[in-house]
Amino acid sequence: FKPENMVRRKKVLITAGGTFEPIDTVRGISNRSSGRTGSVIADCFYETGWDVTFVHSTSSIRPKNEPQHESSFLTADELQSEMMRLLKGVSFDACIHLAAVSDFSVDCVTDANESVLTTNEKLHTQDALNVYLKKRSKILDTIKRYALNPEHLKLVAFKLTHSADPAQRKKQVA
Repeated sequence: FKPENMVRRKKVLITAGGTFEPIDTVRGISNRSSGRTGSVIADCFYETGWDVTFVHSTSSIRPKNEPQHESSFLTADELQSEMMRLLKGVSFDACIHLAAVSDFSVDCVTDANESVLTTNEKLHTQDALNVYLKKRSKILDTIKRYALNPEHLKLVAFKLTHSADPAQRKKQVA
């Protein structure tokens, strides 16, 4: 047995589940992504001998097989930070980005008089509130920028589209 004869296991980074963007300490905006597709794909890679890093939402369905590396996220910012950390530190062969990342985060919350409210505690419910959202940058656009091996990283991403027209769907994911 010689170290030079060892075959390096291929490494895959898989994201799964949906993000949660807080409005206050108890409320937020989320989506219904269960992480099921990511967990099934993680199992397939694991069963074919890949070194699997599984980054999932706190509420995500988990793979049957325990991944070699695992971490969780709640918000889109947490997911982006964890992906940056991993991509800068590990030379992945593939990244399968399945997480349903919010397109928006909360910019501010105001009362009916447009006074900005503090969101570091539970907001009172007796009055109407205005929640202002801001557009988030796309995590997908940064993956290859942070990768140790951007020219060799195989990147696969999934996008939920709302159009039944095949041409429109193709345009949205191209």
